[in-house]
Amino acid sequence: MTKLGKTATKILAHMESRYGRYGATWATGHGAEGGRLNEGSREYMACLELIKKGYAVECGRHRDVHYQNGWGMHCAEITIKLPGME
Repeated sequence: MTKLGKTATKILAHMESRYGRYGATWATGHGAEGGRLNEGSREYMACLELIKKGYAVECGRHRDVHYQNGWGMHCAEITIKLPGME
């Protein structure tokens, strides 16, 4: 087995102790009040790492842009599950 990062290890442990699924959202851009956002990138990239190394299977991926008060927020969502789960 290859070595996993700290965040990927925590996500894998969470999946094994819970329902075997995990979802992460990465939001960048400006919020509705104009504040700069960059949230969830660590969890999103850890999910991609788990898929690449074969610890998880991708269930779905979604990208969207939300506009409010003249500002735009880009969102990328990913859902993963343990291999062999229905």
